[in-house]
Amino acid sequence: MIKKLWLNLKHIYLKVLSIIIPMYSPMQGIGPLQHGSLGKLSMQIEELTANQDLLIDQVSRLVKVVKTIQEAFKHGAQ
Repeated sequence: MIKKLWLNLKHIYLKVLSIIIPMYSPMQGIGPLQHGSLGKLSMQIEELTANQDLLIDQVSRLVKVVKTIQEAFKHGAQ
């Protein structure tokens, strides 16, 4: 429960950063060549957000599979 809450807070934090950082750029979007470390940070945030979304999906699928297996064992034991 606490880990899920922590992941959600981290996810929100990364989303907020990915919205705020491009506001500092006069151009559309931020590239590492034009903006150095700020552009690299923006790209890392986008990559982390995408990876986190994928991880959350995979964990939710795994939880469903585990629950299905637990239910099968409960019905098999009865």
